[in-house]
Amino acid sequence: MLASISASSNVLQQYRKHPYSGPRELTLAMVHSIDEVDKPAKRGKKAETQKEARFSKPTKEKTPLKRKYDQAVTSPPKPKKLKKPARRLILQSSSDSDSEYVPP
Repeated sequence: MLASISASSNVLQQYRKHPYSGPRELTLAMVHSIDEVDKPAKRGKKAETQKEARFSKPTKEKTPLKRKYDQAVTSPPKPKKLKKPARRLILQSSSDSDSEYVPP
């Protein structure tokens, strides 16, 4: 990190002037907060609170009803599109080329 700062920088010179004070002493509140974070997570079922129980969905849900379609309601099937045959390229021969052709 300090490699990116040039040696002639004023910030780096002032940093080197400060004496090393050693590790900081942790307060009691800091130690408690670290201990809470380090505890393993509780596994198993979580007890429901009253707030969660109030908004939970009922266990038995209604199944969606299937619609019965009548023949009259459905739309008639679409007619299939007929493919047009590909156009063949017809070369027009000039009258000059016909006159030059000599049968063997």
